[in-house]
Amino acid sequence: MGSIVFRSPTGIYWDEHNLAKRWRTVREKAHESGVRLLRMYDTRHTFAPQSLESGKSIKWLQEAPGHSKPETTLGIYAHVLQGLDESMEFASYGMPKDR
Repeated sequence: MGSIVFRSPTGIYWDEHNLAKRWRTVREKAHESGVRLLRMYDTRHTFAPQSLESGKSIKWLQEAPGHSKPETTLGIYAHVLQGLDESMEFASYGMPKDR
């Protein structure tokens, strides 16, 4: 995608070592407050439903985690959409509607 996902406090990208170190610190503090320990990978399953709930399309979301087809993304996250739109209009994968 080419854009920086995680920026450091100075605005540049995090290198892998520093990002992992910061993630461990965040996890430990959250765990002290009663939050279960999560892997960085687990955050995508929070990001995706929240993106759909905020109105992002399946096509947009497909590109964020790098799924090769929108059907893959839809198969994983359709349950989120069913609660948002019973009309199933989301099956267009974010394509413009002919009206």
